[in-house]
Amino acid sequence: MGQPLAARLMGAQSAWGLDAFFAYVDRWMDPTGDAAYTQAIFDMSGSDFRADWAAHGQGWDDFVESMWQTYR
Repeated sequence: MGQPLAARLMGAQSAWGLDAFFAYVDRWMDPTGDAAYTQAIFDMSGSDFRADWAAHGQGWDDFVESMWQTYR
């Protein structure tokens, strides 16, 4: 999550050349998550992505999460 944030802060998003990646990261870092979607995956496949470690809004690094909250 830190690399796309740094690219945005440097104005290098267009140089990265993959707008879909930035859209995905924005969606992932939305702390409201996508509970209905992860529940549907579980109901249909049994794959469980509802655990705290898999929850939306995480960068798995305190510094990255702090920077994300500050700059995005």
